This record gives sequence, C-alpha cells and structure tokens, in this order.
Amino acid sequence: MTNIKSIKFIGKYQTHDLEVEHPDHQYYLANGILTSNSHASLYSMISYHTAWLKKNYYLEFMVANLKAQISSNKKDSKEVILRIKNELRAKGIKIVPPDINKSDRTYKIIDDHTLMAGLDSLKYMGSDAIPELIEKRPFKSFADLIERTDSSKFEPLLFKLSLLAEASIHSNMIENSCSIM
Repeated sequence: MTNIKSIKFIGKYQTHDLEVEHPDHQYYLANGILTSNSHASLYSMISYHTAWLKKNYYLEFMVANLKAQISSNKKDSKEVILRIKNELRAKGIKIVPPDINKSDRTYKIIDDHTLMAGLDSLKYMGSDAIPELIEKRPFKSFADLIERTDSSKFEPLLFKLSLLAEASIHSNMIENSCSIM
C-alpha cells in the first residue's frame, strides 16, 4: 500500500489535494482496477446502469455483448462468447442456427426466448459475401442463389455447400441443389 506524500489546503472550502508516492498518482484497488477516489462514484454509476440494463433488457443486453465480443480482437473473445451463449441457454433462450433468407449480419432477436445466429457465424462466409446475400435474398433454391450472387465474393463451391448446409437452408432448396448436381 502506498503512503500519502502530502496534504495541502486548496480553495475557499475545506478540500484537500492528496498526493500519493506513486508514479501515476493513482490508487490500485484489490480487483486490479486502477482508479482514484474521484472516479469511484462514476464506476458505481456505470455498474448500476449496467446492472439495470441487464435486469430490464436482458436479451438486448446480452446480444449487444455478443456483438461487441464478435468484433473484438481480444485473445479471450471466443471464451467470452461461449460464456455468454451458455448463460443465455441457462436462462432458457434458444440460439437457432443462421438462415440464408432470414439472418442479419450478426445475432438478432426473434422473440423473447429465441436468438438467431448471424451470417457472420458461418465458417466460410467472407465479409464481402454477407451484404451480397442480404441484398439479393430471398433465394428460392440453391440454383437461384448461385445465379444471382457474385461467386467471386464467396469461398470455393465445396465451402458454399457446407455453408448452406450449416445455415439450415429449407429442405426444398437442398433437394433442388441435389438435382442440379
């Protein structure tokens, strides 16, 4: 623990400017947060607002956290995403796989108990392909998808087929694709 270096009177009312013998003049709290006493009230307000949002807008709050983690470059983001999904499932919220004709870029709320994964959760989906799919849908068949999209924005055909299978395409689209092959 650091010791107070000096206390001096400043201003008309009794206030104190505390200096601490530490290079960055901050207090280290036990939980690893670097803060000074003047910031403590703001951290408590942020904590209160965060808890209120999670309590009153649970699904929206969790989806916002999922989206933030997906776009994060942190090394533990995959673990955090898994933890969020597990918490959602524990609360009885079903996470359904993406659908080429219905999904947005990222997760979207279907109803109070259902969350649909986004197209960005598909393994071989390139970032250029997502706007292309969203703009040109709905697709009536696999052949329709191939015909109306720019194949240069997608991975090779083998990956397209696995993408479609993973995206739970309607059974009539799969049947039509089999007859094309």
